[in-house]
Amino acid sequence: MTSCAPATVSRTHPYTSIVSTQGQYVYVVKSGDTLWRISRKFGVGVEDIRKANKMRSVSSLKVGQKLVIPFYRRSFSGGADFVWPVNGEIVNFFGEEINDSINNGINIKTNPNESVRSAADGEVIFCNYLKGWGQTIILEHPNRFYTIYANLATVTTKEGSRINKNVAIGKVAPADKGDYVFHFEIRKNYVPQDPVRYLR
Repeated sequence: MTSCAPATVSRTHPYTSIVSTQGQYVYVVKSGDTLWRISRKFGVGVEDIRKANKMRSVSSLKVGQKLVIPFYRRSFSGGADFVWPVNGEIVNFFGEEINDSINNGINIKTNPNESVRSAADGEVIFCNYLKGWGQTIILEHPNRFYTIYANLATVTTKEGSRINKNVAIGKVAPADKGDYVFHFEIRKNYVPQDPVRYLR
């Protein structure tokens, strides 16, 4: 039986997503990760990840190591095409447990000067404060897709507005410890989807 020993390090390391020009998805290993946990996170086999990264052993992980996640971006359907709503690094992925709740989107750490942009053409169907989410914008898109932009400090649109893709719609509000963390969701027929599988 193969070992899946966790990566060890003296401090917590942030992790992020990087989409290369070849459309690959890259995961940065954080403290406590194992190849098994990473495979469960992305729904990709342990051996597929090991072979894609030419790893001799499934236990040879190091914090900060970049792993190509094969097949991950190829697994969604629906033909939707969304752009990244803000520059930054993912600090919480879809499906992760945060404060005893499952994350229905992704949380992106950014800086106060970065604008939040519309991920696709759509109509603003909600633009107001939501408890637990702060100032929030919801856009409706063709084929019953919806995008949610939460924890905003300011908004530059209003309900009923038609928005083109990649248009600035607000700024991110500060969260705990002064970090600027933006919450983003994509839903299909109101069902949460993993945004990373749709974003280009």
